[in-house]
Amino acid sequence: FLLSSLAHSGPWGEPGDVQFRHDLYLLRDFGHIQIPLSAWPLSMGDVAEAISSLPEQDIHNPRVLDAFKRVKKRLRKKRQTGFQKPFAKLSYSSQSLEYRTFQDTPRGEGEVDLGLEWMGKRFAFRLEGQAVHDPDDNRNFRPDGTVGGMILGNWLFSVGYMSRWWSPSPADSLILSSNARPFPAVSVQRNVSEPIDLPVLEYLGRWNLRVFAGLLEEDRAISRPKFMGMRVDLCPWDKLEIGLSRTMF
Repeated sequence: FLLSSLAHSGPWGEPGDVQFRHDLYLLRDFGHIQIPLSAWPLSMGDVAEAISSLPEQDIHNPRVLDAFKRVKKRLRKKRQTGFQKPFAKLSYSSQSLEYRTFQDTPRGEGEVDLGLEWMGKRFAFRLEGQAVHDPDDNRNFRPDGTVGGMILGNWLFSVGYMSRWWSPSPADSLILSSNARPFPAVSVQRNVSEPIDLPVLEYLGRWNLRVFAGLLEEDRAISRPKFMGMRVDLCPWDKLEIGLSRTMF
């Protein structure tokens, strides 16, 4: 049972929004945009730059046109500055899921999610928390989704509890997915995946780089281990994306 939409993601497009992911892949599969889409969170600045250069009259397929309009509507909401409308979500499941897909699903049998977001021209933050009934990890309150971000040049910096999904598949990932809860981390990624304007390197096409470093929970064999990750995504040709990932403790 949803009391709000899933569009409360600030300057990021985050895992869980299946419709948004589907619309972007549809636009790319038909050759209208060419940006890396296999690593989330996405930069909304990258999506905006790709959509702004796409004339609506060039889209002739009705399904693709509907997807284009939904993405544009999402981007218009992202341009609004100041405090956004508070959001809330109430979910209940007869049994918590052991494995999650890209879709936003509850982690516990009962969960209440509340949040408040502020957007500026260069800065953004979101305060979010969940009250969970009978959690597997005995944590009845979680700050998942609380995050602050800043755009500096063509880089998007963030700190907080943000879900990540590194995979072209909506079903699972071999390296990093939202199966695990978000953990506190600092991260940086390119805001717009523009190509490198240099000989030879320009053939790599649009590319993105993202790096994060965070801390995991205490109740492990090694308390509070550091967890780091890096990913490079390249789009050298239409309908081809190459992703190189590495994570380490």
